Amino acid sequence: RRRHQPLDVTAKPIVEILSGGTLDPGSGGSAGQGSINTNVYVRNRGRLLVNDANNMNGTGTIRVDAGGIIQLAGNAGSLGSQNLNTASNGAVYRMELNNIISLNANINPAGVFVVLGGDRSQSAGITLNTGSVPGGFASGMLTNDGSNRTFNSATGSFLRIGPAGGNISAAVGTTLTVGQAISIAAGGGARSLTFGSYMAPDPTNSTAIRTGTVSLNAANALGTSGDYIANINVRAGAVVANNTAGSISQLDLSAARDYSLGGTIRLTNSATGSAINATMGDLIAYGGGVVHLNTGTTTPQNIQVTLGDGTAGTGTITRVGNDFLPNHRGTLGFLTDVTTRMIGGTTDLIKFANAADAPAKISVINTSGTSSPLDMI
Repeated sequence: RRRHQPLDVTAKPIVEILSGGTLDPGSGGSAGQGSINTNVYVRNRGRLLVNDANNMNGTGTIRVDAGGIIQLAGNAGSLGSQNLNTASNGAVYRMELNNIISLNANINPAGVFVVLGGDRSQSAGITLNTGSVPGGFASGMLTNDGSNRTFNSATGSFLRIGPAGGNISAAVGTTLTVGQAISIAAGGGARSLTFGSYMAPDPTNSTAIRTGTVSLNAANALGTSGDYIANINVRAGAVVANNTAGSISQLDLSAARDYSLGGTIRLTNSATGSAINATMGDLIAYGGGVVHLNTGTTTPQNIQVTLGDGTAGTGTITRVGNDFLPNHRGTLGFLTDVTTRMIGGTTDLIKFANAADAPAKISVINTSGTSSPLDMI
């Protein structure tokens, strides 16, 4: 005689959203209806469509795999009593509406926040905090869909970089303009901020590669000690730039930061603006990095950058390693639209905080038969 395990009538059933599937709980029409009152598991490439006011006020537990999608849209103005703090690192939060109540408090900051369907702002703020994710998924990222988008500021809003660092990246061929000032979450000390990614940010929307242009359009406060951004990484093919010509605060360049460049940092000044005198820390060639001084004029003093943290012997311009492994190869270029010497003259565009770190020179014979120095970086 077979004996069966008695049925636990108190256990909640599990709704599993598999790859390609979507669960839309519906509005219900009144308070308490349309809520998710059972346990839901959003698998990679599965989608939970939260587009009604009551959806996140239920009693069920919502779990999300890396690559699982929570799409916040329609009338879902609040995350309600249910939260997504237990979502896995790499979960995707598509922001299809503005100013979602409790967004920052009720969500895992190691997710991917996608500006979807238009320009967005979030008055509750967003914290980006990179986390360990299996399978090559992105985490701690702000990005856009396949179109040019702007992430705007709002009353009380913020965009903070957490202790493990964060990532701001644009879809390939697009520009993500960040109008919200970037600040630093308290605790954890030095951290990094990365622009560009080859990880999969949103598995079912647009391309995985994030090597577009991030245009910074606010006065950012990245710090110089304590809790601060110690390293800026720009991935190969990606561009980070100041949005307003002449505004150096948007990039917040500092000698306190190292810059690992596989992509491009572009500093733009206006043709009629005053001269920019910027400082950057040590530069690390990581692929084909470029520092682009976009002057918009033929006046060579219009932008001047001093490189290095001023500490002798630390190497103002270096590679990742001393061998030729694929991830240790790299070149670093300086690009300007003025007809003047980049270094070696009184109107240098590039200077060195420690004179001993200035690049070596070799003599070349020009067409007139005289010798002149060639700067080698």
